[in-house]
Amino acid sequence: MQCCIYSGEGQPQLLEREWFGRSVVPPFGFRFSVEEGELVFRASRAAAAWESEAGEGAFAENLWHRDVAEFFIATASGDRYMEFNLSPRGAWWACLFSGPREVLPVRLTPDFCRATGVCGQQGWRAQVRVPLASLERGGLTLDSCRLAAAAILESPKQIFLTTAPMEGPKPDFHRPWDWKSPIRGA
Repeated sequence: MQCCIYSGEGQPQLLEREWFGRSVVPPFGFRFSVEEGELVFRASRAAAAWESEAGEGAFAENLWHRDVAEFFIATASGDRYMEFNLSPRGAWWACLFSGPREVLPVRLTPDFCRATGVCGQQGWRAQVRVPLASLERGGLTLDSCRLAAAAILESPKQIFLTTAPMEGPKPDFHRPWDWKSPIRGA
């Protein structure tokens, strides 16, 4: 599935199948937009989540051990990319890579982004706002990029969803060559 980058809020794109092809009910929703000089990633699901203990706006590692929304943005060539994790409660984590799982020694500052989230028994919704200047400092730009959305849900059992082609016997989101250029202004 190709990600779209919209202007403002609206209906989400939906991921309705997990890595091994099984239906996901209710589906996972996500939406990318550009608003006031920021890349905004919104994620939601109409189901309870096993959320991180870290609260709204906190930088926290290992969010993927529980339910989490993710996005990946890469250069057009795929030689540099960022993984971004967003918990249902609005905690976040991000890292820059020079290749699959090859971490770049770049420290992100607390002002890198603003994240929020709301959880309940009926579902959750979270969003992160990343200034375009923060992406550019990391060598990434929306004008020439590859983009993928993903999620790990139903923890601790965990199912894996992604917009990228789902190939292989084990889920692997770190394949920048599989991510597509986004559709802009949809």
